[in-house]
Amino acid sequence: MVKLCSGDAFIYHEKHTEFLRQCVLHDEGARRQELVENISQLQHDMRCVRRAVWLMAILTELIMAGLGYGIILGFFGLFSG
Repeated sequence: MVKLCSGDAFIYHEKHTEFLRQCVLHDEGARRQELVENISQLQHDMRCVRRAVWLMAILTELIMAGLGYGIILGFFGLFSG
């Protein structure tokens, strides 16, 4: 079994999802449209989650930088009047 890191897992999942979507497109069954819509919704949801994770990471970094800046200024007595 191959161990994948998080970036590779997304690429791996996207490739398989696209393959599944292409297989469904060749189907002539009644559930075809429903499956295509479900896959599209899944892909949309994954993009939203990925964006939310990036936003949280950026905000966390900004908060940590702000706290560090406040601690340094407080340590040197520049922050208090």
